[in-house]
Amino acid sequence: VHGITMMPGKPLLISRIAEKPVFGIPGYQVSAILAFEQFVGPLIRSMLGLGEMKRQTTSALPSRKIPSKLGLEEFLRVRLGVVDGQMVAAPLPRGAGNITTITEADGVVRIPADSEGVNEDQSVEVELLRSLSTIEDTVVVVGSHDNSLDLLADLLAKDGRTRLSSSNVGSMGGLMALKKGVSHLAGSHLLDTSTGGYNRAYINRFLPDMAVKQVNLVFRDQGLIVPKGNPRNIQGLEDLRAGKLRLLNRQRGSGTRILLDYRLDQLGIRPSTIDGYTNEEFTHMAVA
Repeated sequence: VHGITMMPGKPLLISRIAEKPVFGIPGYQVSAILAFEQFVGPLIRSMLGLGEMKRQTTSALPSRKIPSKLGLEEFLRVRLGVVDGQMVAAPLPRGAGNITTITEADGVVRIPADSEGVNEDQSVEVELLRSLSTIEDTVVVVGSHDNSLDLLADLLAKDGRTRLSSSNVGSMGGLMALKKGVSHLAGSHLLDTSTGGYNRAYINRFLPDMAVKQVNLVFRDQGLIVPKGNPRNIQGLEDLRAGKLRLLNRQRGSGTRILLDYRLDQLGIRPSTIDGYTNEEFTHMAVA
């Protein structure tokens, strides 16, 4: 029995019993699929006398910097789209059990073990999981997350001609993606605390020489997500003052975070007194 370590604590076991291969693979879905792609599939093809099956590759520019750990080769799944003739790769969430990354991925970027990641201005090679024609018919949205984008993506998928691919990096990240030319659209809801208005001041500040169109997609109410039935009887941000609640926050640069910090300042609540204030997630659903 030979053990091949895929990742810490996740061995892939291969044995031959009476010339019949037996494979023991990791329990997490993404790890299991990766084990099949990298080891089981090639081994079976070899036993059948078939040659190596190679995917089509292309080069792409990351939509943002992609950090990675030294000492581990990473197989990062990405969404792809073409913006102004440039192939753009938006990284999907990591995680051995994050099964949606398998269904949503357009390609795979291999980050070698001796690398600490990929810079945002550094082209990467991508193994394609979808056809180039499908990828070229993709509208690339980078920025703030909103569930309406997911609904739009579903509607376009039913139409079958154009796809919508959204990458969640926060409102400010969306404006920077427009500035760098790695997205067609940017989701943004940035509060100007001096005027109470949204987005226009940031567009003028960070995209002064770019011709952009601002379109209002949705209005929404924002607040605290609480367990079903609100068992702690939380009435508002004022309840964070008591120090008895734990918060899971949105990341810096997101419109939600700017709004939260603005309201905390109005209430005279210091962020350092809130348990969990520094714990961050990139989407509303991840927070939930």
